[in-house]
Amino acid sequence: MRRPIVLLLAVVTLSGCGTADQGPSVSQAAHPAPERTVSERERDDALASAVTGRIRGLDGRAYRTVTATVLAGRVLLTGAVVKPEQRRNAEQAAAQVPGVVDVRDEIQLVEERFFDRYLPDPGSETALSARLAADPAIAASDYEIRVVDGVVYLLGSAGSPAAVEHVKEVLAAEPSVKWVVVAVTRP
Repeated sequence: MRRPIVLLLAVVTLSGCGTADQGPSVSQAAHPAPERTVSERERDDALASAVTGRIRGLDGRAYRTVTATVLAGRVLLTGAVVKPEQRRNAEQAAAQVPGVVDVRDEIQLVEERFFDRYLPDPGSETALSARLAADPAIAASDYEIRVVDGVVYLLGSAGSPAAVEHVKEVLAAEPSVKWVVVAVTRP
């Protein structure tokens, strides 16, 4: 199976999301991928559960905040662990799950007393997904969002760099967003 090519990987602060000349407009440049079907979403959800289960099976306490978000077999790991080898072990365990195409490790190394800060924020995720869905220039179904401690992790597919910039701007407009980490591929 051919692996997707990473189009853009960036950490962007809110001040870096201005409206300076960013090339062609989204309406001119975006060619969104077809909307995901229910069965594709179900497959991604099942894969996310399998990955999270395998990782937590390594050590339920050490990996209690680690979660997997999946889009088309691409896995985004978030959460926190104490030791670097725990990050490596989580990434390796995720990669061994059948159906996983790629693993993006965004697990943070922190003291255990700070673990609760690295749990997903479903309320923010729902609000930001709705914000994307309300924008006619964005195919919101092409993205999965994970929000952890005010950081938005965006996993998805975009037709152009201009489309990615537009999505970042929409997400960064939310006052609670500290920055946006983007892992987007071209379809």
